Amino acid sequence: MAQELLMALVRRASAEQAIAFASLADGLQLLVYPLERGLVVGVGREGERAQRIDAAWLLQRRAGDMARFGPWLPACLKDGRWFLLRRVAAFDPEVPALDQEQLDAAEELLS
Repeated sequence: MAQELLMALVRRASAEQAIAFASLADGLQLLVYPLERGLVVGVGREGERAQRIDAAWLLQRRAGDMARFGPWLPACLKDGRWFLLRRVAAFDPEVPALDQEQLDAAEELLS
């Protein structure tokens, strides 16, 4: 489901040259930010789930497995939402920008 939604967001962001954003039923949020070359994909949490995220723990866990978590860059937005951001240099709107394993890694890091 997340991959299909991400593909739709990539297409919309690319066509409109604007940020595309959606929430999944489990509270996970996805965003796509188009760049001149490529895009940025974000996986995030808001509200109570975002408030429970410990930045030091998240960074320590990321550093402990850079092969899996390293490409995801943590960002805490001014409104309290946490996102993990990842740049995708080249993509095809008909092919998932990220595979399910990459999305699962982001969700795990935010848990």
